[in-house]
Amino acid sequence: MRISVTGKGNTGYTLLEVLGVILLIGLVLSLVRPEFPRFEERNRLRYVGELIQADLKTAQDQTKTGNVVRVHFNPYGYRFKIGDTLIMRDFKSYGVNFILPSAAEAESETELLFATDGSCQPIALDWEGQHFQGTLAIKPDGTVSWNYHAK
Repeated sequence: MRISVTGKGNTGYTLLEVLGVILLIGLVLSLVRPEFPRFEERNRLRYVGELIQADLKTAQDQTKTGNVVRVHFNPYGYRFKIGDTLIMRDFKSYGVNFILPSAAEAESETELLFATDGSCQPIALDWEGQHFQGTLAIKPDGTVSWNYHAK
């Protein structure tokens, strides 16, 4: 004998089906969640790298007008002056910490000097974040590279 399951009162999902879907969603979220902070940090680092490159290009361009520009790096950022304008960047809230050669003191700084032709002494500053670390490298011609990789 066959029993037909058609009728008006038999539409919808069973409790077991709903629990199965909830379980699958939870499983997917548990796999994705550990990667989210790294994704967020990677985006912040990309922004910091682009900002540093733009600022140092601005400083270099300013020297070509005959001005000397000094960029002072500290453990959490840098500062430099263009005319009467002071440009200060603090990346502490972005989780970036520069490892300066003389980082024994909190007030230590490393100076980058752009000559009037746009050149500078080469400098490489290591930095670290929560999940990533890398190097800010400035070449003698003033070009900047911002590299990072997972710890």
